[in-house]
Amino acid sequence: MDALVKLSLLCLVVISGSNGKVTFFIHVDEVKNPQNLVKGGSCCQGANSSLSCPDLCKPLLRICLRDSSNHCTEEISTTLHMEMNDVIYGSVIGNTTNPLLLEVDHWDRDHDYITVEVYDRQQSVLKSMITTAIHDQFLVIGKDILSQYWSQKHIQANYFVDKNLFSINLTYKAYCSEGYYGPDCTIHCPGNITKCVFGGNTYCKTGKVTKDVILHALV
Repeated sequence: MDALVKLSLLCLVVISGSNGKVTFFIHVDEVKNPQNLVKGGSCCQGANSSLSCPDLCKPLLRICLRDSSNHCTEEISTTLHMEMNDVIYGSVIGNTTNPLLLEVDHWDRDHDYITVEVYDRQQSVLKSMITTAIHDQFLVIGKDILSQYWSQKHIQANYFVDKNLFSINLTYKAYCSEGYYGPDCTIHCPGNITKCVFGGNTYCKTGKVTKDVILHALV
């Protein structure tokens, strides 16, 4: 019975505990702002109009990886190039390439989270368009950049609260950073990006099993 309890506790740690160095791959798919409004109902670019807002917003996107104490451990900011109210993005989104890559030293699925903020870059101020948090307790950490454990998030402003209809679609995944191995990315072998020998076990990222390699279950 004691052994069973210890095994159960071990499984709990593996499932919900913090991971080692992890890379987040975040792709901006689409941005919509049909009425050219910022949060609160004012016009983009500070325009004054009683009927409709003539100017498109000039959005600034800020994505932050936060720990349980709300500290932003890693962040990236970029402009969002918009020449119309509905833009689908490819490999470029503004002043940087798409997707966005962020790396953190650990990731706790139960407590860490992602914040997404978008602002309109007006002449002297930044006006909020939307702010939200993504808590993904079911996030699967892949073994490398080829991981196909994708997640999608549609972020939509609430018109009755925010007074605008801004929305942004993201596709993202997370995986062990280069040189990190194991189901929780905590095994570090910086000299070899495809194979790591640690504690008498050999971890591979190639997916190939040979006589001298024990392929462990990597997520």
